[in-house]
Amino acid sequence: MAKKTPESPAKLTQRTSAGLRGSLFDELDGLRKGTVNATRANAVAKLATTIIETVRLELDVAKYAERNKLSPDRAVRALNTAVALGE
Repeated sequence: MAKKTPESPAKLTQRTSAGLRGSLFDELDGLRKGTVNATRANAVAKLATTIIETVRLELDVAKYAERNKLSPDRAVRALNTAVALGE
């Protein structure tokens, strides 16, 4: 049986929209080259979607706070009373 060689450490993703975009393009390139399987690429795409949704929610809260002249913390508390998640 062949000895496994340790994989090189994965490059950390820059936590910006540009970093996320770059990571997604890296996955796409790996998928096309055959170095990334479809299951992994799908998992990365789902994680990216979740990240984007959380950013969109943060932006929506900031807009709500601005429209209602609330601090972001007060806006979150106001929204939490109005929206019951998971029910």
